[in-house]
Amino acid sequence: MGLDAVELVMDVEDRFGITITDAEATSIRTVGDLVELCRQRIVAIDATRCRSLPCFTTFGDITRRMVGIHAVTKPCASSEPAAVLDELRPIIAATLGVHKDKVVPTARFVEDLGMG
Repeated sequence: MGLDAVELVMDVEDRFGITITDAEATSIRTVGDLVELCRQRIVAIDATRCRSLPCFTTFGDITRRMVGIHAVTKPCASSEPAAVLDELRPIIAATLGVHKDKVVPTARFVEDLGMG
């Protein structure tokens, strides 16, 4: 993975409060792939909200319940692909030095956006 890719992954992880594994990062080929990964994490946090949270008595109880869940800690307003893309577009454009109009779901990071 090149420096551009590492920087992009770090920026996305910071923006959404997620961890992207090396395996996930190497499988991301298009902007749409990255949008979908982030969207899945946003959906995961919505699905894992615990209605019985007030019943837990210690932080340890909460931690044991949440361990292993891959979800965002800084979600955007919506899990809709367009909303996620709107959050990612300025990050991708700034990191790769491309115009934001080039950042579309079908754009390939290496071939179309020049990620090295």
